[in-house]
Amino acid sequence: MEILHKAREKDNNKWYEGWYRQTTLQYDLSGRCNPNLVSTILAIPRKENDYIEHCVDESTICVYSGFVDRKGKKIFEHDIIEVYQNGEKKPLEEWEVVFCNGCFVGQNLMTGAKKFLYSSEYEYEVIGNAFDLSEEEELCTTSSDASGQEVSSESEE
Repeated sequence: MEILHKAREKDNNKWYEGWYRQTTLQYDLSGRCNPNLVSTILAIPRKENDYIEHCVDESTICVYSGFVDRKGKKIFEHDIIEVYQNGEKKPLEEWEVVFCNGCFVGQNLMTGAKKFLYSSEYEYEVIGNAFDLSEEEELCTTSSDASGQEVSSESEE
């Protein structure tokens, strides 16, 4: 059985879904032979025995949970999901999907409490990914002044 993953490409931070593998490249970016280079690859099938491969950031690899949200979108590890009581319009909580003790669970972003994803009383909607969220938080904590100098939003003493 092949396990579906998603990860961000190194060059452009675009998310791709596919099958994970590591490969040793023979040449580095300057064209020099380097048999020690290891790349993490997501292979995306186009048609039988034909794949597009993307070099991805290994730290962003997320495993498909086997669940889909209420709009039919696949739910992956580290996705941020809104939790709804069945039929309700307003979300109850937001969870990060994590792999814990052999199964995928939702970890409440406010309390840290963990709950099983499989439940007949809840619906979910993917609203982002923890890796994107951490980047947004970094963007919020630094900005540039008029001269282009990076300024931290934390107060200086």
